[in-house]
Amino acid sequence: YEELKKRVLEQEQQKDEDEGPVEHNLASLPRVFLDIAVGDQPPLRLVFVLYSDTVPKTAENFRQLCSGEHKGLTARGKPFHYKGSILHRLIPSLMMQ
Repeated sequence: YEELKKRVLEQEQQKDEDEGPVEHNLASLPRVFLDIAVGDQPPLRLVFVLYSDTVPKTAENFRQLCSGEHKGLTARGKPFHYKGSILHRLIPSLMMQ
């Protein structure tokens, strides 16, 4: 199994190197935003470009979570979206959790 796994990973890496990076027409891609407030500071708007041309399901799911259109419910029966979410960890220039 480990040998097969290694060969598959090598083939995938070679394929990525052969194809090169995906070129996107950014002007045609959808965008969503999140307004993030830290402490008493006024909120700042983060805008995300959604790569719906290469990962359509992921892009649509994230769009629905940002817009509040997601049909799902949380385990507690509340709407499933990012509105009112609390970020507990911020690493500048890297990530939010």
